[in-house]
Amino acid sequence: MNKTIFRLSLLAICLLPFQAAQAAGECRHLMQTKQYEAAFAPCKAEAEAGDARAQVNLAGLYAVGRGVTADYAEAANWYRKAALQGDSVAEATLGLMYDQGRGVATDPAEAAKWYRKAAEHGDAIGQSQLGTCYREGRGVEKNDAEAVKWFRKAADQGVIDAQNALAVHYANGLGVEQDMTQAMAWFRKAAEQGDSMAQSNLAYLYFTGRGVEIDHQQAVKWARLAADQNDAQAQFILGASCYNGEGVEKNNIEAYQWLALAAEKGYPTALSVKDMVESKMTPAEVLEAEKRTAHWKQAHGQ
Repeated sequence: MNKTIFRLSLLAICLLPFQAAQAAGECRHLMQTKQYEAAFAPCKAEAEAGDARAQVNLAGLYAVGRGVTADYAEAANWYRKAALQGDSVAEATLGLMYDQGRGVATDPAEAAKWYRKAAEHGDAIGQSQLGTCYREGRGVEKNDAEAVKWFRKAADQGVIDAQNALAVHYANGLGVEQDMTQAMAWFRKAAEQGDSMAQSNLAYLYFTGRGVEIDHQQAVKWARLAADQNDAQAQFILGASCYNGEGVEKNNIEAYQWLALAAEKGYPTALSVKDMVESKMTPAEVLEAEKRTAHWKQAHGQ
């Protein structure tokens, strides 16, 4: 349960403009039809004429290097122009750039400032990121109640990371009264969208019976989904379940495989449990388990 809730990535910066910008004219048409290289010239002309959404699109092209050499500083420049016109996508993305130091110097306070502007304009990413700032005390004073407030707004708009974060706050009583029913509900919303962290957390709750009745079949169901996405906690739960024959037929070979994968990631006790399982296996079974582990890693690009 002590996992990083919000995962920032360059991908977030790159995709937001393409998904949300709807500048008028030729720029809009070319962006919507994914003709990014051809879009640069008309987007630049419209952006220079002051169109905020064209400015967002142009910034996105600079960020990903489509139709122009990638230039984060120039991307930040155009996001700022659009943000100063109140464009919420630009505000949120400029906050991300200050958070990550892309094209600008890293500045948590400046990031929080732009997240707040975007959040107050209803932008879901801005709301989720502002919640993260309050949760971590990054750029603002730490405040769990404020974190919950903004995570809830973003979660209601379907942001998976915010749903996960809100669930964790409910599970641990951070900034809100502890409520495992709410925690389970928000974990499930994110898990049903395929999020491995939420799937793993659901598996953990069902496996340990924390706030809910122990349900080994549900634990295995959610652990398997997350384990296949390389989540160490889920791999440990699935391995332990296979060894104990809880929620799944007992299978030491499969147990060894999942425990070995979890152990490689440093998951606590995974190595010692794997060694215990190995002590109850024949050499042939261990060899087969190692082959399966290697095959899984190869299939998952490891």
